[in-house]
This record gives sequence, structure tokens and C-alpha cells, in this order.
Amino acid sequence: MRKKALFLATAGLCGILAGCGGTDAVTAGERPQVSDNIINIAVVGDSITHGGHYLRNLQLFYLTRYPEMPTKWHNRGLGGETAARYLSIIDVDLFRDPLPDKVIVMFGMNDLGLDLYMGRPGRNLEAKAEAIVNYQSSMRELITRINDAGIGDIVLFVPSPFDNVLESGTVNNATGYNDALAEQKKFLQELAEEFDARVIDMNTPLVEANERFRKLRNADVSVIGEDRIHPGPLGAWLMTHAYLTQTGANGLAQVTINAETMRVTSITEADIYNLSGSARDFSFTYNPWRLPMYPSEAYSVANELVPLTDWYNNERLSIIGLEKDGKYELLINGVVAGVFPGHELFGHPIDLANLPLNPNHVRAGEMYRIAEDLRAQDDDLRRVRLLQLYVALRGHDVNDERDFAAGVRHFRDRGDEFQRWLVSLYDAKPIDERESEIAAWREELLTLNTPISFEITVRRIGD
Repeated sequence: MRKKALFLATAGLCGILAGCGGTDAVTAGERPQVSDNIINIAVVGDSITHGGHYLRNLQLFYLTRYPEMPTKWHNRGLGGETAARYLSIIDVDLFRDPLPDKVIVMFGMNDLGLDLYMGRPGRNLEAKAEAIVNYQSSMRELITRINDAGIGDIVLFVPSPFDNVLESGTVNNATGYNDALAEQKKFLQELAEEFDARVIDMNTPLVEANERFRKLRNADVSVIGEDRIHPGPLGAWLMTHAYLTQTGANGLAQVTINAETMRVTSITEADIYNLSGSARDFSFTYNPWRLPMYPSEAYSVANELVPLTDWYNNERLSIIGLEKDGKYELLINGVVAGVFPGHELFGHPIDLANLPLNPNHVRAGEMYRIAEDLRAQDDDLRRVRLLQLYVALRGHDVNDERDFAAGVRHFRDRGDEFQRWLVSLYDAKPIDERESEIAAWREELLTLNTPISFEITVRRIGD
């Protein structure tokens, strides 16, 4: 039987568990307790996963949105990898300490024979069919191996798109290649049913967002990228949105205060303490249960195409009972964070998540920067792992220091330009040091994902 889902939505209801009366303390219910168990999640795939952009976003979302459920995300992507080749290293790359509790898998871009689609449509039909058979056979064996290892929570991604509509790509167009990728959804759904896994479509949502992007910019642009293959930071946020939309996820706190009666009329995912004052000047302690996501530049562009903020990153403070013709300032910990006309506040919630002075917005930014450092270091570490694979394929023992060094020496002296670059990464920093830095950053993220309480004051000005 499949394990219980790791990510469960929670929501407090004002009035059921705690009630909304009184001003000393109003809560959204029983706050989830932080688990002592860390959930390890491995993400397996090719260079799209190796780059780590969508993995970083998912990691940040679940760390900030579910602080009660500590997670560590492990990049198991390798540039150029296929499902078939990954089977040869699965024991040493995936089934190692810590054995993951959850595995996400996305292969396909390198599996279906991109070069076969470069020529005139209608060519290479037998080779194309054979590539699909091999991909499906390898995926079935891969998921069987993961399931047999005792990992019951498996997620299969329909491969992200190859951009067939971009006219100015740096890679030649391959007519029909994205159709071949998208058509694997049916097979993956059948495979998921067999293994009680889950399928997330990463193809259709990005194709649709790409159409909106081209219309919005009125230009030959792509959310995938100039090479038609690798979703960069923008595409990664669209992948994040696709994942969250198809799995379900918590929003942020929603609070409504009636300034005239000085009562909290509704509340979710937060606590309010010491609400006091009058409709012209009141204050309270705000204790949110969850952190927002940091709106990076790529996030902001993605938000034009999909409702990231509206659905997942809008922390609403609504205030009713104010005078519509007045002007009010909102202070956070005694510092003015914004000035609002009364008619704007009346019926128009303030988005606390994106106020720069919100200490949790600041903390989310700090976590984003750490996660980006982790992503970049993990990217290099995975390239060093690729060098280890090359060495192993030449018959060297990567666990024997002298034998491994001999294998590295071969690629340093005789390798091609890419292989020599991999050697330079290996020479630049020892593997143990890279792994220690990544482990330290993961631990630091877990220490930062607790929301901060702060004081909010709303007062009329200009009288």
C-alpha cells in the first residue's frame, strides 16, 4: 500500500477551535507541531533537473509553507542522462544514505531521440518508435527498482516541453518532438496506476504559458529558453506552479479585523494577540504560521503568466470599519510600511507577504539566497558526479582513492573540452568540502523556516 501523502493541506477555522471573541488571543486553531522526522526527497532526471532551478523553488515552498514538516531535497539529476543509463548507477546514486522517502522522476528529453526529429517529418519512423519503446521499458524498470527499494511515494513528471514554436532558437527545430514528449503522459499514467504513484504534467501547463508569454510580449520569446530545451529561472517557476496546482498546497494567513468593534472576524493560518485601541489607532501582535516565498525577478515575470501570488503567496490582512475618507498608515514594529487611503483599505486586503518591511519577507529573501547558493554548489557537485561516472565507465573504482585518481588523470590529459572542464571542477574543490557546504546550507534553511511574530499598528493620519 502506498504511504500516506507527505504534503497535507491544513487550515484553521476561526470560531470552531478558538473562537473570534476577545482581544487577548485569537487563534486559527491548533497550530501544527514540528515533526522530529526529516523527510528526504530525491529528484531524479536529466540536465533540466541537474540545473536545480525548479527543485530549488519546490524546496523553498515546502520549507516555508510547511515548517512543521522538515524536508531535505536531494538533486539526483545528471546532464545528458536517460532513464536507461540511470539504471546503471541507481544503486550508488539514489539508493544511498539517506534513502529517500519520496522520489520524483523526470526523464524523456534525451530518451526519445531528438536528432531523429531534426529532418523532414515522416522520416526515421522505425527509429522513433524504437526510442519510445526503450524509454517506456527503462522507465518501467526504473520505477520497479525504486518501488522494490521500499520507497512508496513516487511522483512521475510528464517531460517538460521542447519548444517547437520558437523561430530563433540556438538549437534547430525538431518538428513533432514535443508531441512525442507530451504523448508519454498516457504511458506514465498507466505506470503510475500500476505502482500507486502520481503523475504531474509538466508539459501542457508550460506550453500554454509559453503561448501567453509570446502574446504578452508580442515577440518570438520562450519560457523554455533559447535552446528550446532547458527551462531557466522563469520556466522553473512555471513548473513550480504546475506542481502546486496539481498537488494542492496551503496558502498564507488570511485575517479580517473589524476596527469599529475591535474584534477579529475571521482568521486562518495565524494567531492575533493583544488587539487594542480604536478605529483611529489600534495595534496587535501578528503571529503567522507560515512564511511567504521570496518574489525573485523570474518569479515576478512568471506571475504575469500564472497566478503564483494570488493562489499561493498572498497574505491578506483585511480591515473593515474604517472611515473611507481618511488616510491610514500601517506600521510594522514601529516603522511605517505603507500609507493607504481609507477607501483602499475598505474591502481591499493588504498583502503582508510582499511588504519589504515584513520580517518574514526579509527572512524569505535570506532563505532564497541560501537556497540559490546551495543550488549552484549542487550543480557543480553533480558535474563532479558525472566525472565519477566517466571514470567508472573506464573500469576504475571510484571508491579507491588511487584508482580514481588514475581515472581522473586520463581525462585531465586526454579528455575532450567538456571532460577537462569537469576535471577542473573536481580540482577546484574536494568533493567532501562541497558536500559539507551543501549539508550546512540545508541545516541552515531548517533553522530559518520558522515565522517571526511582529507588531502591527494601523492609525489615521493627516487630521
